[in-house]
Amino acid sequence: MRKTALIVPAFALLSGAIAWGVLAEVRESRLEALLEEIEAAEHRVAYAGVREISAGDTITLKVLSAGDGRRHVEPASVRPRRPAFAGLLRPGLVQWKERVKDYHLAVRNYDIAFTGTEVVAGRLADLYEARPKIAGRPTFRVAADRVHRLALRFEVVAVDATRFCAEFKEISFPPASEIKIPPAAPPAASWLKVGRTGVPLDRISEAAGFGVWAPARPAAGFELRGSELIRLDVELPEQARRALPFPLPKIGGTVAHLAYTDGLAVVSVIEIDARSELWAFAKKFLPRAEATSSGILAQKVKGAGGWAYLLEVEGTAVLVAGNVRENDIESMIESLNRR
Repeated sequence: MRKTALIVPAFALLSGAIAWGVLAEVRESRLEALLEEIEAAEHRVAYAGVREISAGDTITLKVLSAGDGRRHVEPASVRPRRPAFAGLLRPGLVQWKERVKDYHLAVRNYDIAFTGTEVVAGRLADLYEARPKIAGRPTFRVAADRVHRLALRFEVVAVDATRFCAEFKEISFPPASEIKIPPAAPPAASWLKVGRTGVPLDRISEAAGFGVWAPARPAAGFELRGSELIRLDVELPEQARRALPFPLPKIGGTVAHLAYTDGLAVVSVIEIDARSELWAFAKKFLPRAEATSSGILAQKVKGAGGWAYLLEVEGTAVLVAGNVRENDIESMIESLNRR
């Protein structure tokens, strides 16, 4: 009798735990589906609108989407000029363009909640907020069109200040047949040639031809979601070379890029052979090194929404940049291991 009395509550406890686990799994699946629905609407829905993007500077873009993946974007205002090398901070174009980098990780590392409704660009929108479960991470907010689920506004908030905002000021949803996407213009001649190749982490040093370093301990909640080699070649026309006030050698080199994410936030590890001509040229434009709080000697730069650290490790120049707090990046630097 006593044995039966023990079994019953134990079975009830086990059943409750299983039920709780099932409910939690269902809720996570629903949240993942919600994130995917909002992200997919950017290409699935036909629309015409004017979007304002603010991240330090503000630019305004006219956007057309045919609802079948074809889009046309053109500036509606003058875009501030940026140094060409600033683009090296965003080598993983796909990872940076997408709001949600990994749906499963986003649900694991953020509490996602419906927070009300608001009218944005004349449309009723549902408001959602992704609050980080780990201290020091940004909060992400989205206003999704009630009918079409398109993100009418997307914000990244850190330390009670908006670091990034993309918001439609005007939007309409005509039939797809009425959206006329202009033919793609022929690509302009570029002095910078870029080629990308995905390479497994365990073979990346061999493929790169120099030592590539990866953090043994990524920041809490972060996982590796991409490793690639980027081939950069500067091919300035001879006429442009002669116009320069200084001789410019032929510049080229291989860059290793590792992309880490917690689902929404991103940390990129970008590496190049410190003996290469490309690095010798690039470091002329970089700030001087300083000691971090962990005693690491590095160039340390604060951006609009995060930090970037640059250091040399046994002949490899390593840039670690992301929209997370300093401690997260410094802990990754301290655990770097050659792959």
